[in-house]
Amino acid sequence: NKRQGAHRVHDSQIKQRTLSSELIILICRVKPEFPAREAAKFVLLFFLTLFSHWVANCQKWFSGIMKQIALRLVCLAALLALVQAKDKCNVCRQMVESFKSALDSTASAGFEGGNTDWEERALGSYATSETRLTEILETTCTSKDYTCLTILEKAEDDIQEWFVARNVSLDTHPRFTERMIKFVCQESAKVCCKKGHFGKSCKPCPGGASTPCNGHGTCSGEGSTDGSGKCKCTLGYSGKSCSKCKGGYYKQELPTSQEEDTKSKKKTQFTCNACNPACATCTGGTNADCEKCAAGYAQSEDGTTCKDINECVGDGESGEPIKCEGANQYCHNLPGSYTCKTCPTVCDRNAGCTGGQPWDCVQCAPGYRRVSDVQGAPDADRTCADIDECAEGKQCAANEFCQNSPGYAECVQCHEACQEGCSGKGMKQCVGECSSGFVALEGEAQGCQDVDECADGTATCTDEQRCINTVGGFDCECLAPLIKDENGSCIAREETPVKDEL
Repeated sequence: NKRQGAHRVHDSQIKQRTLSSELIILICRVKPEFPAREAAKFVLLFFLTLFSHWVANCQKWFSGIMKQIALRLVCLAALLALVQAKDKCNVCRQMVESFKSALDSTASAGFEGGNTDWEERALGSYATSETRLTEILETTCTSKDYTCLTILEKAEDDIQEWFVARNVSLDTHPRFTERMIKFVCQESAKVCCKKGHFGKSCKPCPGGASTPCNGHGTCSGEGSTDGSGKCKCTLGYSGKSCSKCKGGYYKQELPTSQEEDTKSKKKTQFTCNACNPACATCTGGTNADCEKCAAGYAQSEDGTTCKDINECVGDGESGEPIKCEGANQYCHNLPGSYTCKTCPTVCDRNAGCTGGQPWDCVQCAPGYRRVSDVQGAPDADRTCADIDECAEGKQCAANEFCQNSPGYAECVQCHEACQEGCSGKGMKQCVGECSSGFVALEGEAQGCQDVDECADGTATCTDEQRCINTVGGFDCECLAPLIKDENGSCIAREETPVKDEL
């Protein structure tokens, strides 16, 4: 009994797998027009029936079978979604372009029997023959492109009738592809619409077929039976047909260009222009055209314009000036807003400032002090300026010089050419005697220059060496292949003996 039961279960599994495979083949061959919802219902009902049968017969195989079911359901759903998701109009356009390419490539071909004249007298012209059409159609769609194959199947009879009766001389017409798309995709397969139309019934786009979305947006899926026709308005426009201006924009009519839409009603073209930044809504482009003031703006005293609120001086609703968090910051007004900026470096970090200029400091930073006669300063003795400590007698060591910087001064070492000191940076600023390897500048009251010992013959290099001048001295470099030893003498390089590998 156990053996018989096992055989029955095994036979049942084979039948179930066969049915499942047949179902997959069936669904894969469903046309893209077949509703995905109905296909899903059919698959679900089928597998629910199998599920009940399997559970009733044997619980042992339940886990493995459910995994197979889930996997196949996912594959089927993905396949259906892929087929449905393809834009059939674009596929059809590509199909026509592929057809035209194959038509061109077979233009100079003929029957392959060898006697072309006899074959054309017996079989008719190859240019309009079913043989040529078959060759063209075989390369029009790939074997895995189900959408293309379905469209081609729909239009095949019409294509065949047209192919046989067509005027062959028009195959090279510049508008051949355009006309073929209209014939195959719009009229025969009915997967495309005319320009400015969308959807299964090819309705005019919102705003009219001649000016979809009133010329201020794009009509989703225009020209395709898969399109939704929903307008995606460009910046500044709104409404189902982009016939309104978005908030913050105003409508400006263009009276010189009027057209009739598909309903034969005249409409005036317009543009939506941005309002003045002071306006939240407006009727024009200036701050006097505001219907409502934007945030950060308020009506003027006479109520004719919207003006900026200076939050830094207390023009806001609270009436209190804005106080920035940091002591070293000040409030800087902006159109419709404000920001907190860092005080100038001339201001004391702990005391702060009232603005961004050197005369706005509450107190000067160390190394700065108040001065007068500064161009642009509102009052005398208000501007914080750098103190030149060097000019005021800062003392440095014998071979150093004083260098002033914003807010401080420092003592810097003189150039090595200066033996008795300097007045600034570099050997030309040396004063007094020059160091060894340098000489005084000729005709100058101060300054030193390097001595080229290699040029004046004072260098003590040997014949085996090359003289190289350096700042304040010289160097003797051994000529190749000699090298310098630890005593500075030039010696031959020791050759490393080659080991005998044998």
